[in-house]
Order: sequence, then structure tokens, then C-alpha cells
Amino acid sequence: MSAATSVGSPEPVLSKRRLAWAGLAALIGCAAACSLPMLAVAIGGGALATAISSVVVPGAEVIVGGVAFAGALGLMAFRARARRKRTGAIPLACDPFVFSKEQRTEHHTLAKNVFLRWPIERQELPDGYLLHYQGDEALFLDLARWASSEHSCCAWATFSIEMEPFAHGTAGAIRLRMTGGAEGKAMIAEGIAVLENDPHPDVFLNPTGKITKDSWSRPAKPSTGCGC
Repeated sequence: MSAATSVGSPEPVLSKRRLAWAGLAALIGCAAACSLPMLAVAIGGGALATAISSVVVPGAEVIVGGVAFAGALGLMAFRARARRKRTGAIPLACDPFVFSKEQRTEHHTLAKNVFLRWPIERQELPDGYLLHYQGDEALFLDLARWASSEHSCCAWATFSIEMEPFAHGTAGAIRLRMTGGAEGKAMIAEGIAVLENDPHPDVFLNPTGKITKDSWSRPAKPSTGCGC
């Protein structure tokens, strides 16, 4: 899939999402500063209100709101940086050598079922794909088995499987999500395209090395990813 050490482009510090959350924090801070004197009167009477008023000077709500705004932005930036550090050491590449030859054949066949034969809908996401199924507990276990194997090969990807309530012995809604940022999504899309056409599965079934984005660029031997 790719030798890059990052998954997708990092979110800007002043993105719309972060500004919205920081604005909410500022609003809550302002409201808290404004309501503090009234709460003091209700709880402790005049003495406590006088003490609070001596500390909470006019305009304090603006200061508190500004601090809350800056603090929220800083916290979100810190958490994003920590996430990038955790995932940055995992190359956006797949290692088919985690499987034996027999296991690669089984995984490749199961991947075709997971992506092509079993889904009733394939939904494109900004950072990956969401697959919809109609099935039972046995299907859920097959999907979990594939996700576990796929993660051992493509450790950069994030997987989640959801199963809605339905009576035993009947079929219900099951969803599988595979994401990996913008670059990871492109890798998944290439893998799906190869599964659909399946021109040269030998790159996965009989690999000579790890599969990166360069594997896709060799027209003589298109890569199957790790069967995904």
C-alpha cells in the first residue's frame, strides 16, 4: 500500500471543527464567569457574593472566554500531535509475509467475499469505506476473522464492526468500517479495484517483499494489496 509514515494530511490547527469546539468552550467560560456572582448570592449570601465580586472584575468573562478558547485549541492540537506520534511509526504498507502461502490464499478468497460478494452496499467515507451486510452471528465472526488477519498484514488501518439487534436465527444489519486517512483510503480503493479485476494475484500470493504504493505503479504485476 504506501511507504509513507503518515496517514493522510494533518488537520489544520484552525480548522472549522476545532474553531467550533473552541468557540463552544469560550461560550461556556463566559457563561460561567457571568453566573458566578449570582451563584454566590444563592449559595452563600451577601458575604460570599462580595468576596466573589472583588475577584471577578468587570470584563472578567472576556478574559475567561479567551483563556477557554486558547486552552481548547491547545488541547486539541496536543491530542492530534500525540495521535500522529503513535501512528507515525507504522508505515502505510502491507506485509504479506505475516501469512503462510496457504493462509494468503485463504485470506485473498475471504477478502473477495468481504468486499465483493457479501456486501449489500459499499459506502465511501472521507477516510475509508463502510460496508453494509445482512447476516447473522456467523457472518459477524467471518468479518471479525478477516479484519484481524488484515490488521496483522496492514497494521496502519483502523477496523470496526457493528451488529444491530436482531432475533437469533434471523438476519440483521452488520457493518464493517475500514479507514486509514486519505492515503490509506486510496490504498484500500486500489485493493478493491484489484479484487474486482484480479489480474495478477501473484504479487500477494507469491510476494517478493512488502507491498507499498510503488507496487501499484508496476503495470506488469499489479498488486492485490494484502487481499483487501
